[in-house]
Amino acid sequence: MRFGINVFSTASVFVLFAALSLVFYYNPQLDLVVARYFWTLEDGFFLGDMGVFRVLYIVFAKISVPIAILLSLYLLVGVVFGRSNAARFGGFFVRYRVDAIFLLLLLVLGALVIEGFFKEVWGRARPRDILELGGLLEFSPAWVISGQCAKNCSFMSGHASFGFYFMALGWVMKNKLWLLPGFILGVALSLTRIVQGGHFLSDTILTFFVVYLMAQWLSGVFYRVKF
Repeated sequence: MRFGINVFSTASVFVLFAALSLVFYYNPQLDLVVARYFWTLEDGFFLGDMGVFRVLYIVFAKISVPIAILLSLYLLVGVVFGRSNAARFGGFFVRYRVDAIFLLLLLVLGALVIEGFFKEVWGRARPRDILELGGLLEFSPAWVISGQCAKNCSFMSGHASFGFYFMALGWVMKNKLWLLPGFILGVALSLTRIVQGGHFLSDTILTFFVVYLMAQWLSGVFYRVKF
C-alpha cells in the first residue's frame, strides 16, 4: 500500500502555515536578522530606491483597481447583453463568467482580509520604523497584536498578496503549473518590500499562505475542484 502526501492540499498547506507561524512567533529574531541584511546605520535600507524595486513597488501599488474594474466590466457586459446577444461576440462575455467572478471575488476578499483586517488590526510597526533599525517604534513578533502602528501596518503585505493573487491562474487553468507565475511574482514583490524596509520576512511568507488558502476555498465553491 502506498501513502502519498499532497503538498498542494488545503490540509498540507494549513499545517505548514501553522508551523511557520509558530517558528516566527517563538523566534522573532529571524525577522530582524533578515531585515538587518538590507540595512546599514549610515544608509538605512540602501537598496530601497534601486530601479527594479522602485518600479515593482509603483506598478503594483494601484494596479489591483484597474484589474477589478476590468473584471467588473466584463461581467456587466455579459449581463447587459444577455446570452443571446453575447453570442454575437462568439460567446466571449459568457464563456468566462465563472472565471471572472472567481478572480474578482478573490481580489476583493484578499483586499478585505489583508488590507482591511490584518494590516489595520495587528498594528505591527514596519521594519524601517522600529528602534532596532533606526526608527522610533517598538518591534513586535508576528501574530502579536501591537499598538505601535495605527494604520496601514506591516502585518501582512499588500504588495505580496497581490503578487501571489496571480496564482489564481492555476485554478482557472486547472493546472498546478500555472501557480508558478503568481508565486514568482509574489516572491519578487516580497523581496521588494523587504529590501525597502516596508515588511518583515514573516509578513510576506505568511501572506502567501493566506492568499493560497483563500483561493483554495473559493475554487471549491466555483469549480468544485481543489489542488
